[in-house]
Amino acid sequence: MQFFRPELWILLAVILLFFGAKRLPEMGAAMGKSIKAFKKGMTEPQEDEETPVDETKALEAKRQELDALERELAAKKAEAATYEAQKESHNV
Repeated sequence: MQFFRPELWILLAVILLFFGAKRLPEMGAAMGKSIKAFKKGMTEPQEDEETPVDETKALEAKRQELDALERELAAKKAEAATYEAQKESHNV
């Protein structure tokens, strides 16, 4: 594998003409920092914006909401059973 192929030289010359000699060191430093940050991001586990504490609070809120719905459903079932029992006692 040849590192300095003619296409690479042409590309470097065009970049030099387009950005100028003063900006090349700045761009090289910025590219180096970007690559370093990318590698660091690939090796270190990334923390989500939502912390485990936030997730726990959200899950607890959902569990409480579900419990309230289950209590409401149980009350409606008891009401329906009472209604059915009253209806049968009047029909007998």
